[in-house]
Amino acid sequence: QSLPSDAWLVYPDLDEFFHFPCIVPMPFKVVCGHMVDRFASMEPDGPIPAIDSSTNNALSSQYPQCGKVRGRKGFITIADDRKILLLPVSVEYPRMGRYQAQFKNSHKLQYKFLERIKNSRHSQTKDFEAKCEMYRGSIDHYAWSSEQIALTYKKFMIYVKSAQEKDGEERKKDEDRLRVYRQTLVTMNRNTTAATWSLKGNWAEAISQHEVPCPEMAK
Repeated sequence: QSLPSDAWLVYPDLDEFFHFPCIVPMPFKVVCGHMVDRFASMEPDGPIPAIDSSTNNALSSQYPQCGKVRGRKGFITIADDRKILLLPVSVEYPRMGRYQAQFKNSHKLQYKFLERIKNSRHSQTKDFEAKCEMYRGSIDHYAWSSEQIALTYKKFMIYVKSAQEKDGEERKKDEDRLRVYRQTLVTMNRNTTAATWSLKGNWAEAISQHEVPCPEMAK
């Protein structure tokens, strides 16, 4: 499905909630933010709850604690905590042409050359990588509910099989995903009988050492 050329786009994953200011970026630049992971509790060995859809309580109140889990300041360092929050669908650059946003993945974006502007003699037709003009927003990452942990485990098993069937660059991509999933799952105890998950004691302590104010508290 296409969007109007003057539209603005946000591209959150299913388990993400974006916070960002009302700021219009410059051409080829976008508004970006850093991710924090939400927890119902950081207590060791307690069962990780499911999201309660039967209540009117906001997700933020069901998962009131935040940790800097990903990126250079976290402990899952291979996982990028930076993400694009707000971007124009297309950009018209003077004397150059019109460009269309195209995601490489949910963290990387480029602007693809579409057409020259009428009466423009400029020969520039290359594509541009989108650059973060400012880090002014944040992302709530609800990856630590029982549903999402179970999904992470399912994806881990899928990519284990997928990586075995590939080679070269495609295999490397799957192995990079596996490292992120593995570093998440290693923090967990899995009770196969009760179909529940809990934080291991030593990892619960490590996560609590990375606790940060949640975005709604930092405003």
